[in-house]
Amino acid sequence: MNSSPTVFLSYTWSDLAAVGRIERALRKRGIAVFRDTDTPEFDRITDGLAAAVDGSALLLAFYSRRYPTRYACQWELTRAFLAARRLGNPLDRVLVVNPESGDSHIAPIELTDAGYVKWRDKPDVDRLVQRVVDKLAQADGVPLGPPSKPDDLARLDPRVLLPRRFVGRYRELWAVHSALHGGLLSAVRKPHPHAVAVLKAPRGMGKTSAAEHYAFLFRDAYPGGVAWLSLAGGGVSLDDDTVVARFSVELRRAAADRFGLDLPDLDADRMRAVLGDHLSRRGEDVLVVVDDLPPGLSPAVLDRLVVPSARVHTLLTARTATPDWPAASVELGGLSDVEAEALFQTEWPELDDTDRATVHRLSRQYGGNPFLLTAALHALSAGHRTGAAEDFTGRLDELVAEELDLVTASVRARSRAALLVLGFAAALAQAPFPADLVSDGLVGEQRATTSEVAAALAELAEHSLVHRAHAGRGHGQGWRLHALVADAAHRALGPETTDDLARTAARAIAARVGDSAPPHLHLHVVHLAANQAVPVEERLELLRSQAAVHERDGDAPAARDAIREAIRLTGHRWRSEDMLTSARMAVAAADPEIALAHASLVLERSRANGDKRSEFRARFLAAAAHDLRGHYHRANEVFHEHPDVVAHGTFPTWLSQAQRHEIRVAKAAALRHRGDHRAAITTITAVYPDIRRDAPDSQWPAATLELARERMFNGETKQARLDADAVVALFEEAGKSGHRLAKEAAAVAAEADLVVAFTDLNLTGERWRTATDRIGALALDSASWFGPDNAHTLHLRVLHAQALLDSSDPAGSLRVLADTDGRIEATLGADHPLRLRARSVAGRARFAQRSWAHAYEILGDVLPRQVDALGLTHPDSLVTRFALGLAAAGNGDKVEALSLVAHTWRLQATTHGWWRENALEALVHQAIVVLPGPLFRLLMSLKRAAVGGRGRKQT
Repeated sequence: MNSSPTVFLSYTWSDLAAVGRIERALRKRGIAVFRDTDTPEFDRITDGLAAAVDGSALLLAFYSRRYPTRYACQWELTRAFLAARRLGNPLDRVLVVNPESGDSHIAPIELTDAGYVKWRDKPDVDRLVQRVVDKLAQADGVPLGPPSKPDDLARLDPRVLLPRRFVGRYRELWAVHSALHGGLLSAVRKPHPHAVAVLKAPRGMGKTSAAEHYAFLFRDAYPGGVAWLSLAGGGVSLDDDTVVARFSVELRRAAADRFGLDLPDLDADRMRAVLGDHLSRRGEDVLVVVDDLPPGLSPAVLDRLVVPSARVHTLLTARTATPDWPAASVELGGLSDVEAEALFQTEWPELDDTDRATVHRLSRQYGGNPFLLTAALHALSAGHRTGAAEDFTGRLDELVAEELDLVTASVRARSRAALLVLGFAAALAQAPFPADLVSDGLVGEQRATTSEVAAALAELAEHSLVHRAHAGRGHGQGWRLHALVADAAHRALGPETTDDLARTAARAIAARVGDSAPPHLHLHVVHLAANQAVPVEERLELLRSQAAVHERDGDAPAARDAIREAIRLTGHRWRSEDMLTSARMAVAAADPEIALAHASLVLERSRANGDKRSEFRARFLAAAAHDLRGHYHRANEVFHEHPDVVAHGTFPTWLSQAQRHEIRVAKAAALRHRGDHRAAITTITAVYPDIRRDAPDSQWPAATLELARERMFNGETKQARLDADAVVALFEEAGKSGHRLAKEAAAVAAEADLVVAFTDLNLTGERWRTATDRIGALALDSASWFGPDNAHTLHLRVLHAQALLDSSDPAGSLRVLADTDGRIEATLGADHPLRLRARSVAGRARFAQRSWAHAYEILGDVLPRQVDALGLTHPDSLVTRFALGLAAAGNGDKVEALSLVAHTWRLQATTHGWWRENALEALVHQAIVVLPGPLFRLLMSLKRAAVGGRGRKQT
């Protein structure tokens, strides 16, 4: 406890006399008071000042009309208010003294509702002091205390940390904060999902700057961090897919940089869900800023730009708000007269009435636009008194009455090199860019020297035509260009020079696309790719290069989206190579619809023009898309059994080595899906020695995973486990443990553990239970990562159901399948192989429960459909046939039982050799328990007859 609680007196220096009177009255009552006397305007906040606020029990704000224009005052108020909220009701710890006739200048509005103390005419000092005494008594000597992470600025996006001069509009910032937090006065506030606010204003009004300032000033409200996502170029209408694609790339970057969560190989909606779950588990409030929204977005698209978590507060900046979207909207207006005065006082500290009147006229002429007023300030800086301002105002009447002209005049006055830099930067997106990018472009084409570019940037910064920005770690000094300056540069330079510099910028960007590219480079890529001044082929190469980068990063959805931009650009003149790349990335992203659509287009064109190579690749990708859908017969028709492919071979010599590896691995997987394990193991072992262990984007992970699956089927279970673990380790080394292949490898390793436990005849032992539980845990993890309807998740759930069944828990198996079966049918189709396997497991579970008739009904329905989809000898078909025979035996139909079981053993022996199929072995164990002994021995005698005394492989 603090026996002498301190009152922190917050004020502006223009109110010194009144504040001194209040201080004396408080001290006379024995109240300790802290009053800062050392912080000038725009100076940094010292550690001592922060400690003084934190150590106080009450903040007393003398809230005059100039109070909202002072950064130090607003910092003090914000820090105290947020600290007070952590302790309970903020109004118990913040007291306002209002010396003005109205209260419209006071923010947050809750401070006016709480009943401030008036200070006009004959202020009642004693009443004020008593209010202070009462609040201190209520505080009981407990200080406000510091924020939970006062010095951890690493949690903030670097762009909100840069020094800047920001004047006024704190009322709007408080309105944003109130909107994001559902009101500020709840002492105990339950987090609510989708806390969203839209900060809207016309172009060039300073939305981005205001959002940056909010993120920095209110950072203590977000101990979990601040992330910044840019949709730069939002002034241009974009289609929904393009908006979501840009958001996805930015979200993936921010998740890794700000929250340490790598989200490879996930589409936009799954990224949002996974990040939301991650942040909810962390339990700390987070701010996500989505800057520069394009106009005309529907509520459905806007919903996809919000991370779904009770801990995430989303601030979007836009020119307009969508009326039918239920998000709070805050209008960002221009500077007030008082705020405009504060801006001009940075050059003229003492303004008389005439000066202020001139400033007011200027401010109103430009709608309070802070950027235009800053430009006016620079234009007037050669003079130092009112006369210069009045002369300038007179000159404005002679100019075209457009806001742009003032900035254009400043641009035209710049040096030749500065104009080149401006033209280059104006061709880019409204996003940060590194200084050396400009230098590379202009110096590389001998349009300027390195020293000229550096001097030009300094000149432009001096006149507030460019501003410092964070370009990314390792990329040196960054800059950004205001939208109105970009427009002015286009006007000043003219279309010919502007277009020429856009082409220079495009070539410079193309040279930068790669592994070490700045974080916002993709925004510049898509912006320049839409610039018609850049040759079409160069625009296409930008997008193709960006797609290749995403592919190397293991981000198939982003690569698919980037190459689709190239396809849109070419229209009906699309290139087959782009379509094939799109189809390949769609297959990798498990998007069979896009893959099949684009592969089919190439197939049709290549057949018409005799392009056999493109036709072959299109057929291969179409088959891969059909396999994703479980349509194996269609895949066989289009590729595996197509006459042209059979005639010329599955691996033609003209394929590159990488393509041959890709197709061989995919062929092995296709053979496995069809149950031809002998051919599958031969195919993968033939190519595997030629594939070296490399980065996650190489063929090695997929090839090793396929080899592990075949080794497990072939009885080499322990080696299969080692192979799967090696794939997991590779992705962990690269920091991509969430990648699809890493998750699949973990599942293969867990399945191998099941096989080992089974072959050790430890069905009810601890090892089996551990292996079964791990499968269940992986299914839950997959559902949270990929979604409950994802094919990998559904596969794991069916595997978990089978493991439970094999461990003599048919009821548990049926509980898992109760939800899973419907999801598979809705997502993949009623006759998808996975759905048929799930139904087969359900039938076997009924058999284990001695529900013979029910089991027979289910299995009798499944078997012909499996044979049609997979073939007579597929392991799934064999297991179902054997189970159906057992169910027939349970029903008392010995003849059908003997026929079905005998057929199963013959097919197994002649097709697959003497492998051990766990499901069959488990059925044998169940039959021992549930069937009469003589009948069971009769059925097993059929196996001995089929095997003929030959041995089989051991695990």
